[in-house]
Amino acid sequence: MPIPGETYGMDPNKRVGSQKCWSCGSLRYVQTIIREYCPDCKIECNYHGGGANDRYDMAMAARHEEDERRQREAEQDDFD
Repeated sequence: MPIPGETYGMDPNKRVGSQKCWSCGSLRYVQTIIREYCPDCKIECNYHGGGANDRYDMAMAARHEEDERRQREAEQDDFD
């Protein structure tokens, strides 16, 4: 049975893919198995206990609001 938080021999600090920061577009964004962090906009989320910082929470809320706005616009376009 899996143990929550266990990485099963994987290096928890190894980068997972390479992508731009979803918040600011920076190429310095780092995502690992246990953490995502951007040194430019200072978002940080530790999946194994540390949780998200305030900047991460605010950026995620703004992202969610933008997604909802786009969805409403798309639905309105369907009715027009």
